Amino acid sequence: MKPLKITMCAFGPYAATAEVDFEKLGTSGIFLITGDTGAGKTTVFDAISFALYGEASGGKGRRTGKSFRSDYARPELPTYVELEFIQGGKQYTIRRSPEYERAKKRGTGTVTVGAEATLVCHSDGTILTRSDAVNERLRQVIGLDREQFAQTVMIAQGDFLKILNASSRERKELFQKIFNTGLYARLQERLREQVGQLRRQAEDCTAAFQAARAQIRWDGDAPDSRELTPRQLLQWLEPVLASGEERVDLCRTRLQQIDEQRQQLSGQIAAAQAVNAQLDALEAAELRLAQVRSQEAAATQWQRELTLARNAQEVVPALLQWQAAGADCRDKERELQTLTEKQESCLAAWENAQTRAEDARRERERGEQAFAQAQTLKQLLPLCRRAQTLGEELTRSEAQTRRLEEHSTRAGQAAQALYHRFWAGQAGLLARDLQPGRACPVCGATEHPAPAAWDDGIPEKQQVDEAQRQARDAAEEFARQAQQTAALRSGYAEAVAQLEKLGGGERDPQALQRQIGQLESAADGIRQAIDQTAKALELAQTRRTQAETALERAREASLAADQQRESARTAYLTAITAAGFADEAAFQSARRGGPEQEALQHRLQTHQQELAASRGAVEELTAATRGKDQVEISALQERLADLQQQRLTLQQQERELASRLQTNQLACRQLQKTDREYQKIMDRYTVLDDVYRTVSGQQSQRAKLSFEVYIQQYYFKQVVAAANLRLGMLTDGMYVLRCKEDARDLRSQSGLDLDVLDRNTGLWRDVSTLSGGESFQTALALALGLSDVVQAQSGGVRLDAMFIDEGFGSLDEAALNQALRGLNQLAGGKRLIGIISHVAELKQRIDRKIVVQKTAAGSKLTMEY
Repeated sequence: MKPLKITMCAFGPYAATAEVDFEKLGTSGIFLITGDTGAGKTTVFDAISFALYGEASGGKGRRTGKSFRSDYARPELPTYVELEFIQGGKQYTIRRSPEYERAKKRGTGTVTVGAEATLVCHSDGTILTRSDAVNERLRQVIGLDREQFAQTVMIAQGDFLKILNASSRERKELFQKIFNTGLYARLQERLREQVGQLRRQAEDCTAAFQAARAQIRWDGDAPDSRELTPRQLLQWLEPVLASGEERVDLCRTRLQQIDEQRQQLSGQIAAAQAVNAQLDALEAAELRLAQVRSQEAAATQWQRELTLARNAQEVVPALLQWQAAGADCRDKERELQTLTEKQESCLAAWENAQTRAEDARRERERGEQAFAQAQTLKQLLPLCRRAQTLGEELTRSEAQTRRLEEHSTRAGQAAQALYHRFWAGQAGLLARDLQPGRACPVCGATEHPAPAAWDDGIPEKQQVDEAQRQARDAAEEFARQAQQTAALRSGYAEAVAQLEKLGGGERDPQALQRQIGQLESAADGIRQAIDQTAKALELAQTRRTQAETALERAREASLAADQQRESARTAYLTAITAAGFADEAAFQSARRGGPEQEALQHRLQTHQQELAASRGAVEELTAATRGKDQVEISALQERLADLQQQRLTLQQQERELASRLQTNQLACRQLQKTDREYQKIMDRYTVLDDVYRTVSGQQSQRAKLSFEVYIQQYYFKQVVAAANLRLGMLTDGMYVLRCKEDARDLRSQSGLDLDVLDRNTGLWRDVSTLSGGESFQTALALALGLSDVVQAQSGGVRLDAMFIDEGFGSLDEAALNQALRGLNQLAGGKRLIGIISHVAELKQRIDRKIVVQKTAAGSKLTMEY
């Protein structure tokens, strides 16, 4: 990754926009970031890290995204970082804003601004705006996550010594992130879970074996099964199961025999019960036949009533027609009464309409007078409006004339005053130039005993002329306005005279318009009343005529209805006689409703059906029981009850034996299943437990080296080899690192500890014994070696830049020179290396600088190159 430009706005200590153009620093070599403590040197690294990963260079533990907002920034200024860089031959721009609180632009309080991210690839025009998509794309482009970036590209302040002085456990966690060895730890954890799962399954099998063993029901003495295996216990169960099956079969055979005897006895009892039942049924049928025959007289009466009711039903249509004619006659009489009342009401309404129409016609002359008066006033309305307009204009013109008169007077007075002051000051003007011995231009004297005094306030001739011009203009304007006022006054007087001549007493156009409207409204009201009363009279006449016509028709219809009713009465009486009834009372007595007739019909049918059924039953049962007598069945029932009791006893015994057999069979099957599962689990457990102990480094009498640490040790040895190349150059070959493979004892994890060879003593010792400057050199070499290895192991990741924060203050001059030479060689003409430091010698030795200055309004930076 090669940075081109970083732009910070309201970010950290920078109140406004601060920009670093890395292209001005060249394509390789070392540049220095220097300045006051707390001015914001590390913020440049934070901005690069935040743009790429949304975190500061030291991670979230050092600084969160919400703290990036500058306290110096104006409320309207946004907080963001924009980084332009090249990776893989393509140019990108990433712009990222954190979530932050800022003061409101108006009023008090704060508002929350959400985080945003935008990534642009200038090579293909791709634009991403969602934070998760931007982060994923940057991880693919850079090839490193933030932890790897912090260990290889941007080494934050204080992070040098972490990898040098870390324990095996701490270094293991670090390498797990950098080299992605977590998958081996997850493999180890997965093996541990599977071994634990198999162990629990074996325990479950043992518990199932104990549960199955406890369920076995022994006939006699039970063996001590606590020391038996499932297979041994199965051998004990074989004869028990065979004996149980034989006893169950014997019970079931005896039950079958008893059931056959019970079936035979039940058949005999059923046949005897059938004969007895038929004889009892014959006796009951004969009794029922006698009862039905006793109802013959009632049936005859039911038949007579039903015949009369049916005859009466034939008269009902004539009765209904007579009743309908009577109802129609009453309706016609009520309608006649109603129409008579309506005709009288229409007559009264017609007379009332005649009176109102006559009254309205008498008002016609008054309406015509009002209309004529309104027309006369309409002729005065334009003249009245003209008089009003002229009066208003005259009032305004007179006021303007007075103002211009006053203005003209004031201008004339001012011009006259200036004129007099001007001529009065001419003597002083002449006296100002008088000199002793020279002749006066007025009197010719050479002595000037009392010359006139000079006044600095004397107006100039141009001022006098201008004042006189203004006075003339004001007088002319006043004269023009006075003429206009006189013309308006004459026109207004003429309009008023015309109004008086035409008899117009009212001069207000609005009042005159209202008077005209009132007269026209009165005339319209009278005309409308005449039209409405005429229409009402016409309508009343029409309704009167219609009512009289309807009344006449109703009289005719009422007379016809009376005739129809009498004709229907005669037909009704004739129908009663024709049906065989002596009179109307006999007809009404014989009438039965539909439900009553149905009830009589149902009684007759029921009686006839019961009589036929009773006769048939007696005949049938008599034929079926001919030659048969009652049978005694108590002895057969006692024998059947005895067999039933024997069957119940055998059933109970069979159930107990079958239950015990079933329980033992289930236990046997469970034992067989448990034995198969247990053997299968133990075979897999033996293999996986050995693999897990090997992968987790728990083999007895061997060093505690897990598979993950073994892989990490492989990478660590490459890091140490690369670091020794840098360390030899930095220390003139004084120190050499090696990976310590042996732990202190067989109980501790090993593989990632460091020793250092001191060529002065020829002895290996722990890296924690190095001095401060030696530790920095060794840590720097180790960090550079880690950078080389991560770059090689990350799929061809190219690191065109590297940033180091502090640490050079512990070096003496020689060590500092060696460190700078080493970093220059690391740059190799292809890599740009940035250093943050306060060391004065670095400021002198490094020409290309970014200088950060701290001010009361926020920090500023400048570039020297």
